[in-house]
Amino acid sequence: MEGLLRLFFADQGSVEDLVRSLDATARGAREAIDDLRGFADEYLETGGPFPKRLHIVAMAQDLLTRTLSEIEGFCSAASSEVAAWDTTVGLGLTDATRDRLKQIQRRGR
Repeated sequence: MEGLLRLFFADQGSVEDLVRSLDATARGAREAIDDLRGFADEYLETGGPFPKRLHIVAMAQDLLTRTLSEIEGFCSAASSEVAAWDTTVGLGLTDATRDRLKQIQRRGR
């Protein structure tokens, strides 16, 4: 969530600040995915501490790893895009921003 807040208020800092934040968020997401994969390995081998709850735990971990994977991919791509900016202030409706807003409009339709 910190990465999202830093993105939302990125115009209060530099391009470099935002790139660092996006990269750190992507790394954090990857580390969490790796940790959760380790739990999945354990659950498959031993059943884990609560084997009768695996159907619930696995579903929750599935949602969490999918979400983290999306965060990792978004932050990695956004970091590359932001690195090309001269500033975080006043860019407004660029072509990339227009495309992003149109993609948002299409989601869930």
